[in-house]
Amino acid sequence: DTALVVLAEPACTAGEQDRSHALLVRLRPGERRAGQPAGITKTARSSENRSGKEMSVEIRQVDHVELYVGDAQQMTFYLCHAFDFEVLGQGSVAGQRSVLLGQGDIRLLLTSGLRADQPATGYVQRHGDGVATIGLLTDDAEKAFTEAVQRGARPIAQPRVWKRHDGSEVVTASVSGFGDVNHRFVQRREGEAFLPGAIDEPTSGPGPGGGKLLQTVDHFAVCVPAGEL
Repeated sequence: DTALVVLAEPACTAGEQDRSHALLVRLRPGERRAGQPAGITKTARSSENRSGKEMSVEIRQVDHVELYVGDAQQMTFYLCHAFDFEVLGQGSVAGQRSVLLGQGDIRLLLTSGLRADQPATGYVQRHGDGVATIGLLTDDAEKAFTEAVQRGARPIAQPRVWKRHDGSEVVTASVSGFGDVNHRFVQRREGEAFLPGAIDEPTSGPGPGGGKLLQTVDHFAVCVPAGEL
């Protein structure tokens, strides 16, 4: 009851994608874990780090996955036709071109660089198409960012509020993850817009996305260089 989508692992070069980052998604007909709501993969409340100190940040679920790709339109065509995703919106994030796809509880943000000096361009040159950011839904993005940095994460993007005229409001903040992958904390305050002011959606919110093949992100399998596990 699972499907495996292979994506480029940032610890590898573009020519090593056969040993790549894997994104496992659960098929809609599959049984949900007992007591686990749709879309919820893991809650980090009361978890502990290696020092034994309790973490106060609650990670509710995977909010979205951002892929850096060489051609967002081409990748959109492939994922929509091969895996039944639906286009939910388009726009520009940090001056780069992005397309938002959805299916079930899954949200994929496909981003392509428009200039040689942009992050997506450099990432694709180093690794090929692959996962660049894992969006994590939390009740307080700023608090999650601050605590992650205090625990040793490298700050990537300071907390930012995204707003739209209809009252939609989202807070994001990013820290380093592993390799060239970052973690983006996402706090959804008001409305259902994915990223107000950046991604233009044809409706007020994403709503149920795409077809019925895939339902939710299950987990990430990460390849790291020898000695870094």
